[in-house]
Amino acid sequence: MGNKITQENKELILFTSGFPFTKDEPFLNEEIHFHIANWSKVSVFCVSNSSKLSSEQFPAIEVYPNRFSYKSKNRFGVILKYWKSLAQEILLLIRKGILSKLGVFTVSTFFQSHAMAKWFANEHIKPEKEYIIYCYWGNQLCLTAELIAMFCKNVKVVTRVHGFDVYEIQTAHSHVSWQRFLVEHIGLMMPDSQAGCNYLHQKYPAFKNQIRTNYCGFYSEKLNPVPDSSCFRIVTCSFIRGVKRLTLLPPALEKLKFPVKWTVIGDGSGLPELREMCSKLPENIEVEFVGFKTQQQFMKIYASGRFHFLVSLSKSEGLPVSMIECISFGIPIISTDVGGCNEIVNEVTGLLIPKDFTADYLAKQLEKAYENYNYSLNYRESIRKFWNEHFNSHKNYNAVSKMMLEMCGTN
Repeated sequence: MGNKITQENKELILFTSGFPFTKDEPFLNEEIHFHIANWSKVSVFCVSNSSKLSSEQFPAIEVYPNRFSYKSKNRFGVILKYWKSLAQEILLLIRKGILSKLGVFTVSTFFQSHAMAKWFANEHIKPEKEYIIYCYWGNQLCLTAELIAMFCKNVKVVTRVHGFDVYEIQTAHSHVSWQRFLVEHIGLMMPDSQAGCNYLHQKYPAFKNQIRTNYCGFYSEKLNPVPDSSCFRIVTCSFIRGVKRLTLLPPALEKLKFPVKWTVIGDGSGLPELREMCSKLPENIEVEFVGFKTQQQFMKIYASGRFHFLVSLSKSEGLPVSMIECISFGIPIISTDVGGCNEIVNEVTGLLIPKDFTADYLAKQLEKAYENYNYSLNYRESIRKFWNEHFNSHKNYNAVSKMMLEMCGTN
């Protein structure tokens, strides 16, 4: 992980929804070790009061408990100071015809973030030190962090962004709250895909220098065993909800005449409908619902499952970590060509299909993939080689940690 770079006046503060890290920020459990190795001090501010405030897993981390209590004071003063930003956000809601749905929420979010930022700055930011506040999502916590940086010149904010905090299409009302404000004032925004970076560059061309792609990644040490040809084994790994479109898979599977086993990892609001559809599939199609799994649990599944392909039929994506996890085990992918999927899926690692397709088309692609499958170990090793060059989390997390350390304290 590299030698520790001791600079006592620099501190990295992670703003998170919980600690130990929740399933909203699962990859921080791995990434945090590289920050501990590189920084002289790493701390965590978890917004959830219900979080466990210490962890044997991370004894080197100081946890700042959330003792903030929101009281709506001096709103008029906040409006006077930030009226341009507030007006800009409200005008966006008016243009989109969603002011009645999001107006109160949008303004109250800003007031609450402003109050929390003032509280945190007074409690934890020391004038003699330099800070990076690091967020995993471009959400309200990131807005709070950015307001802290506006109060305190010795603070810079770095955030990752992924899917719903990049693309409006992934939100309920086609609007990412306070996105322009964050982009305009952020120290560095890191989309997890080049597609996301290009999207934000086109949307905010004046702020290109503050937006740079940074891949997350994954780490594993094993290849998935080569499957046999007696049964076509596929796996999906995602929340089961509308945007993932898992309900498009059963109509294609029912057209296949050979044995298929589909392992479904994940749960969500669409699970009952998917179960109902799968119950009507012919006898040659077996579906195994294994539910939500932790990272350690599905790593065991990938390490031993003998899968031919991971299948993803999403209509919108950022850079799917489930795909990165799969190629680290040498498992190829069949995916729709959306978001950053084509940064992972290529002629080496699998097959891209159009976002819009028929059940007949998908069935034919699955049939061809099964009939023409490369059962050699070399094939799996070539997929893993691509992962190692681009998405090895040990390399990527160490690099981003050192980059933030260099950024801390610079003008």
